Amino acid sequence: MSTHPTDHDLEDMPQRTMRAGAPLPVRIVLVACAVLLAGCAVLGAINLSAVGTYNTASAQLADNVHEAAADDVDLPSLLAKQRQVDLELQSAYAMHGVLLPSVRTSIEDNTKVSRALTQKLQDAIKQQQPNSDKDASQSSGESALSAEQQEQIQQMLQSNGPTASQEPLSSDYATSDDGATTSTNQSTAKPW
Repeated sequence: MSTHPTDHDLEDMPQRTMRAGAPLPVRIVLVACAVLLAGCAVLGAINLSAVGTYNTASAQLADNVHEAAADDVDLPSLLAKQRQVDLELQSAYAMHGVLLPSVRTSIEDNTKVSRALTQKLQDAIKQQQPNSDKDASQSSGESALSAEQQEQIQQMLQSNGPTASQEPLSSDYATSDDGATTSTNQSTAKPW
C-alpha cells in the first residue's frame, strides 16, 4: 500500500472551500459606512478643537476688555496679550469651511470685537507716543480707552453674547450681564 493518496481517494474527500463571511456588496457598504463615520469623527474633532480655542480666546478677550477699561493699564503689555487673542481666534477660524455655522458665527463675531479692541489699543499707544515727553504722572491717570471707546466695546461684546435661540458653545464659561466671561467649571481633581 502506498502512503500517498490516489486520485480516487481525493475524489472521496469532502471539498472545503474558503468563503468570506459576508457577500461582497455587504462588505463594500460596511467599508463605505466606516469611511463616512471616520470622516464625521474628524469633522467633530475639528469643531471641538475650534470651540476649545474659541472659549480660551473669548475668556482672554473679556479679561483684556476689563483691563483696558482700568486707569492704570500697561498698554504695550495689553496690546501683546490682545494680539495673542487675535492669533487664537484666527487659529480657531482656520478650518472655517468645516465648522458648524453656530461655531463659525461666534468666532467671526468675537474676531470683530477682538480686532476692534486691538485697533483701539494701537491708536491709544500712538496717541501716547507723541506725549511721551510730558510728565508720566499725567498719562498714568488717564484710561487706556476713552469712555466712548469703552462703551463701544461693551456694546459689541453684549451684541456678541448668545441669543435666546442659541445655546452657548460650552457650559464651562458663563457670561454676566456686563459681558464678562467667568469660569463656571467647579470640578476638582480626583486623586485616583
